Amino acid sequence: MAKFVFKAGHDINKDPGACDPAQPWEGDYIDTKEAVWCREVALLASDIAKSKGHQAIFMQDDDLNLVCRKANESGADAFVDLHLNAAVNTSALGPETYCYPGSKAGRRLADCVHEKLIANLGAQQRDRHVREANFKVLRDTNMPAILVEAGFITNVWEESIIHQAWYKKAVAEAIVDGCLEFTGEE
Repeated sequence: MAKFVFKAGHDINKDPGACDPAQPWEGDYIDTKEAVWCREVALLASDIAKSKGHQAIFMQDDDLNLVCRKANESGADAFVDLHLNAAVNTSALGPETYCYPGSKAGRRLADCVHEKLIANLGAQQRDRHVREANFKVLRDTNMPAILVEAGFITNVWEESIIHQAWYKKAVAEAIVDGCLEFTGEE
């Protein structure tokens, strides 16, 4: 049995994260708050992992010292921090996954999850690939850790599909199945 920490990006009560309000003049009728979307999908991933007989710990807090400490105390096999992306360039789109520079296990986890993410979303043409970054949650966790950016809310087309049930389920399943592949529990 594997154990995972699934962290939803941003604190739903303090920081909504990236926001993209409805802007009808550009064909955008959706009001997106990153923290709300990430909470829903990270909880779904937790439920999926538990339904497969594994342990899942859900977190959503902006106190990253606390998040890293709790994750380290959990004894988890992997840590996934889920986010949505935003950019000034509204044509930017596609998922990307981050791991800590030089972490071989983190890179392998990122590769496992990202491969499933691209396949589940049919995002081969929008793939922004696995990247390295010195994010606190990647640097200060003891287990392999990744940060997933599931798509851009500032792209009108991508924002419209991000809210569809199939997309949320595809992201949650990719995270769980990638983590299970990484731990050899698939």
